[in-house]
Amino acid sequence: MPLPYLTWMPASYNNNLAFAGARHAWNALLNLWERRQNRAVLRSRPLVIQVEVTKRCNIHCFMCLREDIPKEDMLPEVLAEVLPLSKHTREMQLYGYGEPLIAKPFYALLGRLECANIRFTTNGVALKPGVLHRLLTEARRPVSHISFSIDAATASTYEEIRQGSDFGRVLNNLAYVDEYRRMHGLRFPMTEIAFVAMKRNIRELKDVVRLASRSGVSSVHVAHVVVWDERNREESLLYHPEETQRCFAEAEEAASALNVRLDLPARISLNGKGEPPDPTRGAPKCYMPWRHPVIKFNGDVQPCCAAPDDVMGNVLEDTFEAIWNGSRFGRFRMRVNSTRPPEVCKSCDIRFRDSPSGDRIEEVYIRPPPANR
Repeated sequence: MPLPYLTWMPASYNNNLAFAGARHAWNALLNLWERRQNRAVLRSRPLVIQVEVTKRCNIHCFMCLREDIPKEDMLPEVLAEVLPLSKHTREMQLYGYGEPLIAKPFYALLGRLECANIRFTTNGVALKPGVLHRLLTEARRPVSHISFSIDAATASTYEEIRQGSDFGRVLNNLAYVDEYRRMHGLRFPMTEIAFVAMKRNIRELKDVVRLASRSGVSSVHVAHVVVWDERNREESLLYHPEETQRCFAEAEEAASALNVRLDLPARISLNGKGEPPDPTRGAPKCYMPWRHPVIKFNGDVQPCCAAPDDVMGNVLEDTFEAIWNGSRFGRFRMRVNSTRPPEVCKSCDIRFRDSPSGDRIEEVYIRPPPANR
């Protein structure tokens, strides 16, 4: 029987207490309560912190904003500031605009973090059996989830999107995580596939679901491509609503038959054939500034992963606590769900992932690159 003072907690919040000790659990509950109260200044620490261990990568994805960003690893001074934050944080996510497995700071953090659990996203090229064994045995805290970026079910499409990668190697590395779990009697790490949906790969989504089932993958998370280069405009599914509807339906049918969790975004379109917004709902609520900041490789702190130009401060210039409860962060929290949100929030592809944004929908998925990526 649940405790009466926890009956307001959503069932999904059980995930936020997985692996948690008393310190992490208390912080998680306090964080949830404070964001429900719309507090600008918080007693709680972040529920999740995303840490950008590197901006370097070992492949080139045509839809990625990597052309004009520095190719550097996290500074040692920033790493030293990150470690103490893990004492209260439930989850540390070790990835950003780069491939974490090729960066020394990734492994340096693994063995020293005190959070409840660790998660990361990888393109999978470098996650060879020896690397998997190393990171799972060296990690001080459980690695709960590994997300593989796989956007196709055929080598030709995949390697066209993720140039310089090796489809066969990635699939072997993906399957080996499931084999490793079985060999060692482990439940974790769970694996998921992150699929960026676009014109050139949407027909293969159903086969990616089947691939996930064969590889012991628990879920497939789908996101619409955000077009940063005008030359790739036609890749957006905004312009292909009928095909999107059909391919999403086929993927849902496959997922249901194979018992794979399929997390689809809203169907989008410019011609009314997608999922129109509900005018009575307004913009979806966003709680990222209360729960999920980002610390960049250079120490910059962002309120979330979708606001690269909104820097709240830098941990090399001020303490994280001062930044977390500083005036910039407080104002951002107070504005994000108001009638005058920050400009970046009006066209956020994460915020509007499950609820199309009406008249601004083209701004969500077709936009110029931000300056501070």
